[in-house]
Amino acid sequence: MNSFIPTPDLDAGPGRIAPPYRGTAAARRERLRKMNAGHQRLVRERRREAGEPDPGLLDRAIVDALRSVLLRCENSVSRPIDPRLVLALTREHLLQRCARAREADPEAPVYDGAAVANAVIRRGIRTPFSG
Repeated sequence: MNSFIPTPDLDAGPGRIAPPYRGTAAARRERLRKMNAGHQRLVRERRREAGEPDPGLLDRAIVDALRSVLLRCENSVSRPIDPRLVLALTREHLLQRCARAREADPEAPVYDGAAVANAVIRRGIRTPFSG
């Protein structure tokens, strides 16, 4: 069974609408997946060129920083956590990962300290819907 979803080209104008996409739903999903993969590749490349860490790597560094804070002493769970310390340790963990990666592979991306700080602030302080 072939299913198709007409996808008119809205920029073509009223008299020149593109013919509907006549493919299976699976082919459409595959086409969209490839387009999204290409877009994500460009986004990762731009981040790398700007010296900004990948969001997954940033999340792992935040967890490492929290672990470092909690393992400082035996009663650390009952003490308040200083957010500035967590943010500073996150930045430090990211830069250490960068140095280790550069030792193993000279082609690994080099993180800029200011870009790392901005990424940590965006990820850790701003609300998800603030931009």
